[in-house]
Amino acid sequence: MLAQSPAPKLWKKLYSYRSALAHGRSVDFKGDFAQLDSHAQVVEFLYDFTCSLVMYALQEPRLISDLREC
Repeated sequence: MLAQSPAPKLWKKLYSYRSALAHGRSVDFKGDFAQLDSHAQVVEFLYDFTCSLVMYALQEPRLISDLREC
């Protein structure tokens, strides 16, 4: 059996971080958000992920257009 990817948990944590910022709650990177490390790390991760997604979309435009239809 394959080990479960940590990706869904990471995205859930990123969404919780976004929600905390949007609602003006404090963010503790030593507590609940320790997995994210820092605001700078979050920004860097999202920047890198977005660049990778754009590059993939350029390589596989049909897949991206098909996803839009879902």
